[in-house]
Amino acid sequence: MNKTNPLPERDWPLSGKRHVARKFLGISWCLLCLGILQPGLVRAATGFQGTNSARITINDAVADNQGNVTFTAATPYPSTIAVSGLTGEVSHVSVTLRGLFHTSCGDISMLLVPPDRTNCVVLMSEAGGFELGNPPVGTVSVSQLTFDDAATTKLYTIGKWWAITNGAYQPTDAAASNYFLLPAPAGGYSTIYSNYNTRLSGLNGAAPNGTWSLFVQDESPADTGVITNGWSLTIATAFGISGTVASYGASNLVSGVNLTVSGGTNTTAFTDTNGGYHLLVNQGGTYSVTPSKTNDSPPNDGVTTFDILLIRQHILNSIPLNSAFKLLAADANGSGSVTTADILPIRQLVLGNTTNLPAGLWKFVPASYVFPDPKSPWGAPNSLSFTNVLGNIPNQDFVAIKVGDVNNSWSPQPVAHVLGSPVQFKLPNLSAQPADTINTALKVGGFQAVTSVQFTMQWDPLVLQFVGVSQFGLSSLAVDNFGTNHIADGQLTFSWDDPQLLGVTLADDSALFTASFRVVGGNGDSSSLAFVDLPTSREVTVNAQLGTFDGQNGAVTIGVTNAPPSPVLIGAFDASKTSFQLSVLTVSGATYVFEYTDTLPATGWTTLSSFLGDGSVKSASDQNLTNKQRFYRVRVQ
Repeated sequence: MNKTNPLPERDWPLSGKRHVARKFLGISWCLLCLGILQPGLVRAATGFQGTNSARITINDAVADNQGNVTFTAATPYPSTIAVSGLTGEVSHVSVTLRGLFHTSCGDISMLLVPPDRTNCVVLMSEAGGFELGNPPVGTVSVSQLTFDDAATTKLYTIGKWWAITNGAYQPTDAAASNYFLLPAPAGGYSTIYSNYNTRLSGLNGAAPNGTWSLFVQDESPADTGVITNGWSLTIATAFGISGTVASYGASNLVSGVNLTVSGGTNTTAFTDTNGGYHLLVNQGGTYSVTPSKTNDSPPNDGVTTFDILLIRQHILNSIPLNSAFKLLAADANGSGSVTTADILPIRQLVLGNTTNLPAGLWKFVPASYVFPDPKSPWGAPNSLSFTNVLGNIPNQDFVAIKVGDVNNSWSPQPVAHVLGSPVQFKLPNLSAQPADTINTALKVGGFQAVTSVQFTMQWDPLVLQFVGVSQFGLSSLAVDNFGTNHIADGQLTFSWDDPQLLGVTLADDSALFTASFRVVGGNGDSSSLAFVDLPTSREVTVNAQLGTFDGQNGAVTIGVTNAPPSPVLIGAFDASKTSFQLSVLTVSGATYVFEYTDTLPATGWTTLSSFLGDGSVKSASDQNLTNKQRFYRVRVQ
């Protein structure tokens, strides 16, 4: 059933039965003392347990004679419980229904709404089994039904034909989407299960005080129900430590960072898409918060040969790295210094030969930390400490450092760079026979004062098998500049920088290197030779500044493809000099297209006529001669 546009759920006859709503007042609550332990979670700063024992009548949904169903709100709608006197933030919530009876439990939908009306949680919707019968009965009759994330099962996992029994269950939303009648809030976001929250933990961090509401509705006709003794709400609160994690320099927010709390509470949290984190801790404890991140996609995101060049400039004291964060990023081997020993592991990451660095992919420093000596940042802390926590502690931010990225190019999304001088990289177009060994020379153009280059060369491994590289066109080029970990996938990675920092110039059409392949494809097969960005992205620098990588792809064609020979076009004026006659000897089965243009180089060709070859001479006539000159050609398709 699509609850955003409710449709009939069943096609059996309607009973027409209705319940008359009766309201019993009786709301009770108590404020719990400090130190209550919630299962599997932090100890509460304060706690609350309250009950609204007023009867909730689940009125039957209505269907018209066309079978269109209108949802019906329970009475009351909503049922509420007021919460006050709590400190801290929500750390745990559970809800208990007291005396639930309904003749078709799958008709019921329930929504828990906190005081701020955000992150609302579907407690149950289209959940629970049906008993056999026609129509199915699906009766639920329990004295106590608790919804708690700490429970071990959901309602729909009990079994298709089993009745719901007393006990605790995780919230169970079996609907693809939900529609709750006003004044219930609309679903605020979308998950793979629901347009509302499906976990009570989604309420963690919320302000606890105010009116909590339970919205109950019936979504299919012919069955009714009641919650005889209302519902109970249990809340535990704790104090929150929160902040953001952003990369240095560019200040891009970093998601997926794991924040670990040690001390009086041991818990973890991850930064969200906005780089924010929120941790709940016990009152009065002493804690340490430590961020970590061991992954990235791809692992070398933001780390390129340009970074190696900048590190080399620092080592040779040509242009020192001018930031404590850049120095920490350059220390790829974790030695507490920046040396040539850091270059090799970074190059292996750039080439895709490894997915990690000796110092890890990320480092973190508290944003509040002031470096005593920015030129020697090695003793910087990687965590924040808190003693005797007696309230919420916001704005505890961290600076994230992608190891190897010294030019601040890491970004959660690809960014466009303002690029300089273009440099051409040209792959050849070749023909070969099965079992041949071929050499593909990568030639360059505009290779002036180039200081670094990187790219991935790709081919079809079912057609070509990589043999090796040779004939290096740069004196500093070696096999270590190539990555061969992905050759089984048809990818060769390349990373080179000028160790002298002067920039290298090569004549146009010089070969940078030659890659050799063995042909493993058969007659008629072909493989492109292409520049791609994974595992190693395309990049070139000129005079230590980003340039434009102009990659020109090639291809290898295998064997004889039975293509017709190149046609010979013959032309002459007719006897009256009023038209131009064209003719060509054709091959059976090939299509010939006659075209003309009035200027060269042509901005476009106009089709004069086309013929299917049959082995004879085919002719065409151009009778529209209005220009002093005209050029003709014939193409074979």
